Amino acid sequence: MTARADAGLIVDGDIASATVKALQQRLNSMTGAGLVTDGDWGQATTRALQTALNQGRF
Repeated sequence: MTARADAGLIVDGDIASATVKALQQRLNSMTGAGLVTDGDWGQATTRALQTALNQGRF
């Protein structure tokens, strides 16, 4: 069974490029991380997510 999330993503448990892109956009808006929203999970995405978690933003 799948559902749709507010970001237009299909909620199916898979982390694909559309999911990563949505996360990157959210991190940019929350923290000003300056991530390139390309859907590729790299070191900058990991650092930005860890920073947001450490700051209690998620």
